[in-house]
Amino acid sequence: MLTGPEAEAITAATGVSCSAVKEMTLAHYDPQILLVNEESRSVSRRSIWGRSTGSRFCPSCLKEQKGRWQLEWRLGWASACVHHRRLLADRCPACSRVPRMLPTSGTAIPRPGLCGHPPPRSTGPFRRGCGFDLSETDSVRLEPDSPVLRAQTRIMEIFESRERPLAFGAYRHNPQPAPAVLLDIRALGSRFLTDLPREELVARLPAGLADAYLSCDDR
Repeated sequence: MLTGPEAEAITAATGVSCSAVKEMTLAHYDPQILLVNEESRSVSRRSIWGRSTGSRFCPSCLKEQKGRWQLEWRLGWASACVHHRRLLADRCPACSRVPRMLPTSGTAIPRPGLCGHPPPRSTGPFRRGCGFDLSETDSVRLEPDSPVLRAQTRIMEIFESRERPLAFGAYRHNPQPAPAVLLDIRALGSRFLTDLPREELVARLPAGLADAYLSCDDR
């Protein structure tokens, strides 16, 4: 979240309008998708599957967009890229850490498509970070008719619903606001992942997705 003077300063320096600058921050999704604490200007950990730090990413998008990062990747609800039909990656394969956990160093030129985590302290001071090209990261490829892509498309529609009540599926005859729908989805998803045995997950999920999830669970 930016203050008014901060947004105006960025507008003066870049020529990008104040409204567009503000839409580049997570405040764009407040309060429909997550909650931003106005005092600390950080995402509330009590928010609906929001991320307070770190980000997933689509390697193919990073390659096409020359390292440009998408705002929605910071949301806990973003799990797949519907354009490239692949799961978003969670970690840098070189250092095994989640990207963007820390602010970019103020003493180095940002390299948005590269991992910015510093190497172990034993190697001495290092300001530019790990440096792995995140566009080379591997992630699960999805079939065109994957239910994961259908679910992510629906979630993206919910992102943009704003104040409009949602009236699909079970809500067709009783429209609900986005936060209520997301709470329902969160509750169902949590029950599935908590209560279903491994064999049931394998039977219900696409093969590649089940393997990826269970391999993470094993670690």
